[in-house]
Amino acid sequence: MAGRCLPCHVSCAECMGTRSTECLPDCAPDLLALPAGQSPMRCVPACPAGYHTSAAGCAPCGAHCASCPESNDTCALCERGWLLDAPSCVAGCPPSSVAQGGLCATCHATCAECFGPAPEHCLACAPGTPLMLDTSCVAACPPGTFQQDATCLPCHAGCATCSGSESSECTSCAGDRVLHQGACLPGCPGGWFADASRRCRPCDPSCGTCSGPRADQCLSCGESLLLAGGECVGVCAGGAFGCMGRCRPCPDRCAECTADAACRATCTACEAGLLLSPASGQCVAACPPGEHAAEGGLCRPCASPCAGCFLRADACTSCQDASLWLDTRTGACVSACPGGLAPGPGSRHCLACPEHCERCTAGPGTSSPCALAPDGRLLCSPVRACHQCGQAFLLLAGTSCVASCPAGHYPALEAPVPACAPCHPDCLSCTGPGREGCLLPGGSPRRALALGLGLGLGLGGLLLVLLLGLVLLLWFHHRRRGRRPSAKEHHDADATVMNTILELSLPGSILVSIMNDFAPLDEQLGAGTQASVYAARAVGAGISDRLGCPGTVAIKQLKAARMTPAQVTLFQNEVALMWLLRGAPNVVRLYGYSDQPPAIVMERYQTDLATLLHSEVPLAPHVLLDIVQQWASGLEAMHAQGIAHRDLKPGNVFVSQRPDGAWTAALGDLGTSRNLNTDRSSTLVSQAPELNALTARYAAPEVLAAFQRKRPLDRDHYLPADIYSAAVMLWECLTRAVPWQGLGFADITAAVAAGERPSDAGPAAAAAAPLAPALADLLHLAWDSNPHARPLAASLRQRATSAALLV
Repeated sequence: MAGRCLPCHVSCAECMGTRSTECLPDCAPDLLALPAGQSPMRCVPACPAGYHTSAAGCAPCGAHCASCPESNDTCALCERGWLLDAPSCVAGCPPSSVAQGGLCATCHATCAECFGPAPEHCLACAPGTPLMLDTSCVAACPPGTFQQDATCLPCHAGCATCSGSESSECTSCAGDRVLHQGACLPGCPGGWFADASRRCRPCDPSCGTCSGPRADQCLSCGESLLLAGGECVGVCAGGAFGCMGRCRPCPDRCAECTADAACRATCTACEAGLLLSPASGQCVAACPPGEHAAEGGLCRPCASPCAGCFLRADACTSCQDASLWLDTRTGACVSACPGGLAPGPGSRHCLACPEHCERCTAGPGTSSPCALAPDGRLLCSPVRACHQCGQAFLLLAGTSCVASCPAGHYPALEAPVPACAPCHPDCLSCTGPGREGCLLPGGSPRRALALGLGLGLGLGGLLLVLLLGLVLLLWFHHRRRGRRPSAKEHHDADATVMNTILELSLPGSILVSIMNDFAPLDEQLGAGTQASVYAARAVGAGISDRLGCPGTVAIKQLKAARMTPAQVTLFQNEVALMWLLRGAPNVVRLYGYSDQPPAIVMERYQTDLATLLHSEVPLAPHVLLDIVQQWASGLEAMHAQGIAHRDLKPGNVFVSQRPDGAWTAALGDLGTSRNLNTDRSSTLVSQAPELNALTARYAAPEVLAAFQRKRPLDRDHYLPADIYSAAVMLWECLTRAVPWQGLGFADITAAVAAGERPSDAGPAAAAAAPLAPALADLLHLAWDSNPHARPLAASLRQRATSAALLV
């Protein structure tokens, strides 16, 4: 340099100047060319910042790159104020990235813009995840949020999913909450239930709360209703009571009950066959001590001085005062046993002596003579030893009292105790104790043979007479059957052949004791000048089985003190006719009768047809026709047996309402009825008197005419007269009006004789209008003035049946 050779820089092997940057053409092996690939260059032991070290030397990094250790075109660190956006340095980060510590960090794939690389660092969302959830981007709003524009907003705290932020905008609920009208609640409100999806659905309108939509899925009920078996009802069924909104079962064996505020139940009615004890409120098979079974299935307290009683409050079975004696015959507590009773040994019971015995003693074998039966009845052992009989009776063998002595005995009237004493062994009958008192000797073989021969011949002769009588009867009957009857002789009595072999009689098999076999109930069914009718309970041992009657019957008892011989005959006639008609339909059934006092035990009904027709009880047309059909069937049965009723009117038709609401009707009061069948035999002592029985409103023209003439009605007119009365009854049933209202006997008689009949105009006819077409012609035929133009009872019943089918 300047003509001189100057030394190169120590870093240069060769140089073109003395500076370290003027080395030529290569650097020493342990030095690096700076910049690489240029000449002149510097040789340095290490590349400075901003250069990449390579085998060729130090290559400069990209613009604004402070370090590029991997490659000179891949920056690792930018100069201050610049950001690394690999592989280069930029003044600001491009979209989808964010400056972070001198670097441009790439946003998460869900973010279009962000403030960090994580998914929750979004500022704007990518197209695939367009919805902003807080600082994250999602394709759809997750549960617990709802979409509003491009943002997912949180639901109300109670919602699992929702359509808005309000508490009433839930679409599903979290946990065990239920959804009701957009709100999540701990449970459905009253009148709603949660379905399988935890949504509240409405209950049946009858329910207060429920488990399902049906009327039988109620859990509680609204006001004034009661829960019964899942249903809400206005009134609990039988056997249950309402308390605190529920029907609860009555105590065991109760049919009905009531309860106090604490739901403690008390029986008010019992199951069939049980009795209600009001004192305990329980149903029992037998009344407890101190009570008795009364009407209506109730146990009533016994009256003082009874400690126990049966059937009546004053019919004692034991006494409160231990010093008193119990009269087992009357149930009275007495200070001493009256006549006809004997003190029981070992007990304070007065035991009944044998029948007609005035003085007796209980034997030593009756130490416990009386005991209570399961039903509360007092059962006592009979007293078999009698010491003295009543007036007009004789003591027989010390055990019984008889009105007359049997064979082999005579009345010892002069004895201290009148008795039947045995005859001498050789006497069959006698007047005294010795052989001299014999009336019919006995004991000798020859006498016995003669007696036996006489009896045998007598019986043989009697059988021969009976045989001849039977032959004559059959011949006479054959002659009568062979004779053709005239047209005038045809009537309803010929409708059955059986009426020629049945007789009129008073059957002994149903004779009862009214006083001993039946206990009157507090229910008067009717009363008149000659008789009264009352309800009674069968109490005699085995009486219900013997008569075939129910527990409660009706008894028609005549006033014996006022009865004339004619009335006695009519009473016997009524019993005989009811017995003859015992199997007939729709005729009041006879169960038994009593001669002292005169009384009839018969089927019990609730009321009579006249009372029903003129009451406020609603009766539809088909119900009225059913009642008509029934009493017409009873009349048909009577006429078929050749029996005329003679006093047909609604007051003599008895009715009862059945459990299904329909009515049962039967003809009764046969006191003036008449047997017209001449082929029927009779065992009655007296024949029924010839009386013109009538009730003017229902009497036929011929009956009224006979009454005015004071002559008996023609025999051929009895049955047609019944048909006329039946026609007026039919009119009364259809109209529910009283025939000939306001008219007296004379006015009715004059109107009927003039051909007038009960009014067919006015309110009564309007009421019968629905039935008029079917029955108008029947009425005109049945109350025709000509008795022989009227239809038979069978036709009347058939027309009523046909009309019932048309309604």
